[in-house]
Amino acid sequence: MKLILKENLFSMVSKLDLLQEIKKVRNIIFDMDGTLINTSLITVQACQEAAEEFCIPIPEAEKITGLIGWGNSDFFPKLYPEIDTDLLERYAKSVLEKEHKYVEELKEKLLFPGVMELLSTLKLKGYNLNIASTGSVDHVNLALRNSNIYSYFDNIKCNQPEKIKMVEEIIKYGPKGGYIIVGDKCKDYEAGNANNIISVAAAYGFGSREEIEKFDLELSEPLDLLKYLE
Repeated sequence: MKLILKENLFSMVSKLDLLQEIKKVRNIIFDMDGTLINTSLITVQACQEAAEEFCIPIPEAEKITGLIGWGNSDFFPKLYPEIDTDLLERYAKSVLEKEHKYVEELKEKLLFPGVMELLSTLKLKGYNLNIASTGSVDHVNLALRNSNIYSYFDNIKCNQPEKIKMVEEIIKYGPKGGYIIVGDKCKDYEAGNANNIISVAAAYGFGSREEIEKFDLELSEPLDLLKYLE
């Protein structure tokens, strides 16, 4: 694995110092969609099938995946900014119902390769593991439980529009010691930066290259995180 370092939050710290700092961390905050869960496996199909049912333009997969990580109140208006509210609400309901079905069918196949091994290893090593997701309570619980990773987490925060606040609360009420955040979108980096913690990019997720470049460190696959922590 190639260690990829960025000049962002810790631009005044040497690369060696950054690598030493992350090894002191005992608390990890994970984004869910695009970091642990490959949400594209359910969301792309659900959005496209529902579009056919409602006879509206079928969105490209790339457009859908680019919006994964936004809460429902933002996701659907961004996907169809020209559609009236009533139709959009009915469309969204159909999409969510389809996603629910696909989550239950896919189970552990929802996970990015290596996620289960990563979480199991971190838990055995005594790390405090947290979730900070802007997704709804139903979506987060359904995905975590069906993929069989719910029990790995000590704290799960979701259904809030501002990830900065969620991360702040996790740190404030969680165990003492260093924290990092792992995610794939700009809001994950921003939450880390605002709370003065190291941000680690899940470059295999749904963030654009521009977003990934904002993070302090970068992972090409989930298990790369262990190399930084060892």
